[in-house]
Amino acid sequence: MSYTQLTQDERYHIQYLSRHCTIAEIAKQLNRHKSTISREIRRHRTQGQQYSAEKAQRQSRTIKQRKRQPYKLDSQRIQHIDTLIRRKLSPEQVCAYLSKHHQITLHHSTIYRYLRQDKSNGGT
Repeated sequence: MSYTQLTQDERYHIQYLSRHCTIAEIAKQLNRHKSTISREIRRHRTQGQQYSAEKAQRQSRTIKQRKRQPYKLDSQRIQHIDTLIRRKLSPEQVCAYLSKHHQITLHHSTIYRYLRQDKSNGGT
């Protein structure tokens, strides 16, 4: 089942309908699962316990903006990684070494991704 975020219009519908309808009725009208509506209302209540579409949309935008961009490896980091991999260190060990000795913080999945890409481009 594919995942789609609630739209701003849906959030305003939830705000309006939540005053008069049950969660099940709102879900049916918006063609969403009950748990989606329930979770949305629970997360975005105001101090007065009313659902706020404005608050929900603002938080959604903030979260989207905070998402990290794909990490780019520069040539110096690639050189470090290649050297350590040739020394038979695992990507996890490479991460630990770079963190300890070079203050470079990487996730091992970044190194695995680099190695896969390098191999598909004809590297070793």
